[in-house]
Amino acid sequence: MRTTQLKLVNLVLEKQPNKTEKEIEKTYVFAAKKERVSQSRLDNFSMQGLSRTYRYTIYNLGELADLNFTYFYDEKGKKYLVQSLQESLNRNEWTIEGVLANGI
Repeated sequence: MRTTQLKLVNLVLEKQPNKTEKEIEKTYVFAAKKERVSQSRLDNFSMQGLSRTYRYTIYNLGELADLNFTYFYDEKGKKYLVQSLQESLNRNEWTIEGVLANGI
């Protein structure tokens, strides 16, 4: 099994002394394994192919599973927008799916 690293990003709003809010990124690095996803499906509404989805299996996410992750980076620095995060309790694994975030 070949593992890679993913940087998951959580956006947090923090209040400033002048009573404004600032969005701060908190990154967490985890070991992950890339999976293959079949892209032969079509979108029901537009009958066009769906955007390419990337799926990774993350190990030992622990108590951070309750956080709302907005996007993640792979080992090459590509930015992905998170579509879903599903957990498997019996193996302590989480499956994260995302699409390339162009210009976000």
